[in-house]
Amino acid sequence: GIDLIFAKTPQAKGRIERLWVTLQSRLPVEFAKRGITTVSEANRFLETEYRELFNQRFAVEPEAESIFVSAAKDLNLDSILCVKHTRKTDAAGTFSFKNRCFQILDEGFPIINARREITVLINPRFGIRVEYGGRIYNTIRYLKPQNKNANTEVPQKVSKTVEPHLQLRHSSDEWKAIWWMEDYNLSLKFLYELFFEKQQSAS
Repeated sequence: GIDLIFAKTPQAKGRIERLWVTLQSRLPVEFAKRGITTVSEANRFLETEYRELFNQRFAVEPEAESIFVSAAKDLNLDSILCVKHTRKTDAAGTFSFKNRCFQILDEGFPIINARREITVLINPRFGIRVEYGGRIYNTIRYLKPQNKNANTEVPQKVSKTVEPHLQLRHSSDEWKAIWWMEDYNLSLKFLYELFFEKQQSAS
């Protein structure tokens, strides 16, 4: 693995500090031997002679072995470098996020049971997905049937236009996976809430 050593610690500064001690102890002697008394003469000596002499004596060959490890072929970085929130599925196997309901598409995977804790993955590349049991599931907007006694008044659409900040193509598959049957401006407002508001806490 890789151990991070902070720059202000003695462990990180040891090598450079040893260099300064070496230079401060050796340079005055070298200057005296050559009769160097001015700054310009000292700089010229450092550039033309001393740097090569110093490297010949103290330079160390770097280790040839590299600790770089290539990423696994099946590693999906988009599912790692994304916004993540925790939710629970309801009795219908759906979940709510930002006042919207989403249905999990099983696509051959085992169906997620009710009241299971899931991880919601949000990324402008793929929209909204769900991680559960080591698997990644696609999602789609789900409009729950309204109760007969519920208020059937249709809410007014947002009149203020929200400028898009993400390069999602309208009518693309990624777009449909998030904004199915939703007003265009409301969709952009949802994007802004997820990625650009200072407060990233989910409702």
